[in-house]
Amino acid sequence: MCGARILLAALLVFASVARAQDPYNLIGCITAIQHSGAFDIEGIHILFTPTTKFRTHTGSFSTAPASRPATYYLGESIEAVGVLDNFSHTLTASRITLVPAKPASVRGIAIIDLIPSVAATQPASDRTIRADGFLLHITAKTKLNFAAPLTSIADIATNQWVDYSGVQQLDGTVLLDYAGIGPNKVSHMEDWIRTKVDYDPAAVPDGSHQSGVSKAFIGVDPRKIPPYRDAAMQARVQRIGESLIPAYQRALPASDPNKINFRFQVIDSTKWRDAASLSNGIILVPRQVVERMQNDDQLAAVLADNIAETIEKDTLHITSTYTKVVGAEVAGDVAGIFLPGAGLATLFAGGKVSAHGYTLALQQSGRVSLCFLHDAGYDITQAPLAWWLLASKSVKPIEQVPIPPRADTLYIVLGTTWNPIAEASRLP
Repeated sequence: MCGARILLAALLVFASVARAQDPYNLIGCITAIQHSGAFDIEGIHILFTPTTKFRTHTGSFSTAPASRPATYYLGESIEAVGVLDNFSHTLTASRITLVPAKPASVRGIAIIDLIPSVAATQPASDRTIRADGFLLHITAKTKLNFAAPLTSIADIATNQWVDYSGVQQLDGTVLLDYAGIGPNKVSHMEDWIRTKVDYDPAAVPDGSHQSGVSKAFIGVDPRKIPPYRDAAMQARVQRIGESLIPAYQRALPASDPNKINFRFQVIDSTKWRDAASLSNGIILVPRQVVERMQNDDQLAAVLADNIAETIEKDTLHITSTYTKVVGAEVAGDVAGIFLPGAGLATLFAGGKVSAHGYTLALQQSGRVSLCFLHDAGYDITQAPLAWWLLASKSVKPIEQVPIPPRADTLYIVLGTTWNPIAEASRLP
């Protein structure tokens, strides 16, 4: 019997090795770049040999070293064909094909968080605004709709909603064909909910606990989650969080209903792998999230995402798809809707939002978070790594964790919106 088991194991190993020798086609984004010029695709290390052939998607193959690009960039789309070794997570490439970026249609609904300075030579009909993680370019050809009291392009400012559609150019900017813009209204219900969930997490007793019956009926009640009493960790989270608050929010007077009083509290929760943002600006940060992060840039990525979620009111307008609203009331209608809850993760876990809506909201908060990270001087390339490190239930090296959709999406954004061409033309 033992001999039969050994024979069976040998056959299985032989079959596995044989399959590994078959050509493997890998298409995806570059997720890491080494000093040698080698790179990873979706976490798989790509190995070159003297016979590896390189080409662009439409060009001819060549093995000459000069045919290889001088530099690669994170998020660049690559196709690699070769022999995959599942044990070492490496692919020995026989050929590498660069897949060139193409203009792509985009659309969304978001808060305008930055308006770059207008150049003296810029036509009066042109305006660049930043929203939804993109630089959106309004031209004379853009169809505009304004909600009262806005009447013209001169009234566009930060802290307004924009419903847009357009085509993203190779430099990362979006050339708009439509933009509906209106004020960011705070409804009576939203104001009431902000007040209702307002509390001091640090004042929650250490022994607080929410019963299973309570969770089943009302969902997670953050007021029952005790803080994690580590002064140094709390100070670090508070410092990083405050540095990420966008300038326009800082500039709002305390009397403005749209002013969000962001507060960051480390909590003693052992199950969450994300922070939780409340509508009133309280962001609860589980201690294990802080402990998994390898540097301040990664921790900032998690906090920036939750700040973005709060500002964009993602729990308010999650739908099966973002639908263009025709008419001047576009932004006012969206901003007037408010759903109570502790955050996207809580709502989704309770079955209160669709999986598609949840995905769209995470994509939006991820895009916007890169802008906040960039403005505050953090390394935006660490953002996808943060979510990769949080993807597994237990702590594991990234090499042992398949790349999660959240990280994959951010690599795509790095390649399309923050690539070297985009960076060279990015407005301050």
